[in-house]
Amino acid sequence: MKFGVIFGVLRSDMWIDAAVTADQLGGESPYAGSEHPPVPPTTKLFEPSALLSFVAARTEGIRLGPHASLLEVRHPFSTARVSAPS
Repeated sequence: MKFGVIFGVLRSDMWIDAAVTADQLGGESPYAGSEHPPVPPTTKLFEPSALLSFVAARTEGIRLGPHASLLEVRHPFSTARVSAPS
């Protein structure tokens, strides 16, 4: 059985603890095949690349990915620069 954590349903001050715990327990992406993640529209959102980079720096083996990334909100060059390995 695989399980995962959706940051959008947690308070932001709990994200690192949740990610580190999921990493230690072998977490995986949840909701495979579902149409919509269970995140209310009032939830504060953060830039996915910055958030996932921050979480990745604190974990070792957890698999990370956004539910969606709106490419239209920024120039494609900016998206490529943020997404490229350093």
